[in-house]
Amino acid sequence: MLALLHVGGHTIKLDPATIEQTKALPGHYDFEIYMSLTCQNCPDVVQALNSMSVINPHIRVQTIDGALFQDEVTERGIMAVPTVFLNGEVLFRAVPAPRRFWRSWIPAPRPAPPASSRKRIRSTC
Repeated sequence: MLALLHVGGHTIKLDPATIEQTKALPGHYDFEIYMSLTCQNCPDVVQALNSMSVINPHIRVQTIDGALFQDEVTERGIMAVPTVFLNGEVLFRAVPAPRRFWRSWIPAPRPAPPASSRKRIRSTC
């Protein structure tokens, strides 16, 4: 339901810095989320990735209920949910919280080094 609201223009509840980082991600991202309807963390992960796909058109998300696709679960060796694949490779298994999920694969902006550690360039005119 939230995915439909977000696509329709409903406000995504993320801080502006995270939204800008998501918009600026280069490349294409194909996520597959294996989840269970009884999983407590699955809705947060699904919601986070769906929000990202609304923000950045180069992010594609497919949510798969493992109970309905047991052959895939067995073939891919999925033992815990949520299991998230990124471009066909396991990104996470049993993600504990969406904030940790976001921070672990979206690079945080790097702070400027302290003034004392910056190289000084001399110029002659």
